[in-house]
Amino acid sequence: MKDSEKLVPVLFSDTRFFQELETFSVRQTWIDLEDVSLRGIKSCLADRTKVFLSKEDGNEIFQATDDGLMLSTALNVVLGERSSGKTHTLNRLSAELGSVKYIKQFSLLQDDSAKFDELTSLRQGSVSETFLKEFKDTVDEVYKIDLKQNELDLDTYISTLLKHASEHDREDSYSRSALFSETSFVETNVDGLKKLIDAVSLIIENTENKNIVEKHLSIEALKALAVELIQKLRNVKEQNAKVKWLNGLISDVQSTLQSKSTITPPKDLDFYKILIEKRKAEKFSKLTSYLKIERQIYSEDVKGFKIVASARPFDNATHMKQKHKTRVSLVEAFDLYQQPYTFLSALKSIESISPTEYYRYFVCIEFKTLNKHGFQVSGGERAEFNLLHEIGDALQYDALLIDEPESSFDNIFLKNEVNAIEESCMEQQLKIEQIKAIRQKDAIPVLKSLGEWMTKEYTLLRPKTPIARAMAYSIKRWDKLSLHATTGNLHIDNNAIERCMRQVAVGRKNWLFCGSHDAAKRAGLLYSLLVTCKLNDVNPYEWLKDVLSRDIKEMHINKIKELLPHYWKKNRP
Repeated sequence: MKDSEKLVPVLFSDTRFFQELETFSVRQTWIDLEDVSLRGIKSCLADRTKVFLSKEDGNEIFQATDDGLMLSTALNVVLGERSSGKTHTLNRLSAELGSVKYIKQFSLLQDDSAKFDELTSLRQGSVSETFLKEFKDTVDEVYKIDLKQNELDLDTYISTLLKHASEHDREDSYSRSALFSETSFVETNVDGLKKLIDAVSLIIENTENKNIVEKHLSIEALKALAVELIQKLRNVKEQNAKVKWLNGLISDVQSTLQSKSTITPPKDLDFYKILIEKRKAEKFSKLTSYLKIERQIYSEDVKGFKIVASARPFDNATHMKQKHKTRVSLVEAFDLYQQPYTFLSALKSIESISPTEYYRYFVCIEFKTLNKHGFQVSGGERAEFNLLHEIGDALQYDALLIDEPESSFDNIFLKNEVNAIEESCMEQQLKIEQIKAIRQKDAIPVLKSLGEWMTKEYTLLRPKTPIARAMAYSIKRWDKLSLHATTGNLHIDNNAIERCMRQVAVGRKNWLFCGSHDAAKRAGLLYSLLVTCKLNDVNPYEWLKDVLSRDIKEMHINKIKELLPHYWKKNRP
C-alpha cells in the first residue's frame, strides 16, 4: 500500500491537543515540519514516503470508479484548491458506489427555525403516530357514523308506524301474520372475544418475560383458558350463522307477505345501533377534549441536545392549514373545531382530505430541539444537530461522503473554543481586568481567524443565498460582534436579556393591550427596573417598598441614580 502511484491514505482522530496533555491517542497522523501552516500540512500529507496505511491494520484498497480511482476502506481525505474538482469527484463516487450517504456542501445549514422544526417532526414521525394510534382507530370508526341519517331513519320509522296504525281497520290475512312486521335478530359481536384470545396467546408465546408470567400464572391454566375461549368463539360464530340464515328466511317471507298486502308495514329499524352510535359520538367528543389538553408527550436526549414533543390545540384555521400544507380553506370547518363530531363531519365534506388523515386535524403535535441550557437551538446548533443525525443515519449505508466540512462546522468549532474561554472565566470567578487579559490573549486570535475566514468564504457565495446574507450581516457588524473581547465586563452574547424578554413574550398572550401609549412606556420602565432587580439578586418587593417610601423630591438630582437596584444594594447596611 506504500505505493507512489496511489492516493495517500490519511488517518485522523478527533483528539484536541493542549499544553497539559499527558496521554496521546494511538490513532494519530503525526506530522514533523517546521512551517506550521495549512500549506505545510498539505505538503506532508501528499508525501507518499511518509504517510501510509497497512493491511495488517485491517485496511484495504479498492477500485471505486471505472477510470481506476482507488480508495481505502478507512478514512479518505480529498485535498485541493478551489474549483479543483473535489465536489465533482464526490458526485462521481456517490453515483458509482451505490449504497452511499452523501452530505453535500452547505446541506446542513438551517437558518429557518420553522423549517428545522418541521424537519425534526418528519424525523420523529413515529412519535406522533404512536401517540395518536388509538385515537386514529377511534376516528376511523366514528367517521362512519351518520347521526343525521339516523335521525332521518327514526323519523321515517315513526311515519310508517303511524301510517300502519291508521290502516289498522283495513288489515288483511297477510298483514295479520306474525312475520309481516317481524324485526331481524341481532348477531353477536365477536371482536372483543378475538382480541382476548390474541392477548392470551401473546402471553403464552412470550419468551422474553416467561419467568415473570409463570410466577403469577401457570402456562397450563393459560392454555386451558385459550382453549375455552376458542371454543366459545366457535359456538358464537355458529350461532351467528344460524341467525344470519334465519334473518334471510324472515326477510324472504316478509317480502312475499308485504307484496300481497295493502297495508304499509313499519320500517325495520335497529334502535340498539342508533343508541350505541349516539353514545360513541358523545364519548368521542369527551376523548377529543382530553386529547387537546396542552402537555409534553415525548422527550429524548441526543448527544447534548434534547428533542421535546408537545400536544396542543390548533390556534386557528391558518395554523391548521400551514401545519398540514393544504391549499383548501379550513375556515368553515374550524368554526366547528370545539364540537368534535360536527368538526369531523365538516372534514368529511372536504374532498381533498383523505379519511385516513382526519385524525391529524384534531390536535397539533410540535417538536422542539433544545440545547444543553434548555433553550431552542440557534442556527449553528441546528447545523451541528443535523450533522449528528446524518452521521447516525449513515450507519445504514456502506459509505459516507462529506463535501467540505462547511461554514457551519467551522463556526461551531470556533464558537465552542470561544465559549470554553468564557466558561473558564465564569468558573474561576475572575475580575473584570483578568477576564479582559484572557480574552485579549486567547479569544481575539480565534475571532480574528473566524472573521478572516468568513470574509474569504463570502466572496465564493451567491449573494442572495441564505448563508451569504447571514455572512454579510456578520461581516458588516464584525467590530461590534467582537467588541466583548476587548473588555472584561461585556458578555459574549445577550442570552440574559433574551431570557428576560421571554417572560414579556409569554406575557403578551395574557395582556394584549397596555391601555395607552404612555402606559406602554411606563410598563417598559417597570419591566427594566424589575429585571435589574433580578439580575442583581435584589428582592423587588423590598426595593420598591424602600424607594417608594422616600421623599424623592427632597433628593439632589445627582443622587437619584443611587435608588437604582444595583446601587441601592451596595448602599444597604
